[in-house]
Amino acid sequence: MSDDPILSALSRLESGQAALATGQAKLETRLGKLEEGQAALATGQAKLETRLEKLEEGQAALATDQKSLRTDFLDELGKTRTDVMGKLAEVRSDLTGMRDDISVNMGAVDMARQVNDNTRSDVTQMREQISVMWKQLKQAQDDIRALKEGGQKGQMTENT
Repeated sequence: MSDDPILSALSRLESGQAALATGQAKLETRLGKLEEGQAALATGQAKLETRLEKLEEGQAALATDQKSLRTDFLDELGKTRTDVMGKLAEVRSDLTGMRDDISVNMGAVDMARQVNDNTRSDVTQMREQISVMWKQLKQAQDDIRALKEGGQKGQMTENT
């Protein structure tokens, strides 16, 4: 049989066919594994897409929160600015009042200084007037003494 070329070709063909069947079975097994891997990849991709959607939703929520936070911050900043400006106006008003008080007090000090200077001048004038009056009184006393002494001498001479 081995001499017959047809039988030998047929035998080779059958062994090739058996090898092909084995190869095909291996390929089908690998194809099954690939299909399982593809199914697993599809499942993983679906999970990733779900997570991506959640991330996008989170990002949108974060953007909304950020806008809200920015709006709240700007509102609070505006209120703070208003409060600070109000306090500055109060301080400015207080400082203006202090400046006015100082001006009034300085005017009062100037007036007191002027009154003091005038008082010194008045005292000097009064001293001069009193000095003149004192001299006049002394002169009058001297004149009275002289008259008394002259009158007593005249009485003494009359008595003697």
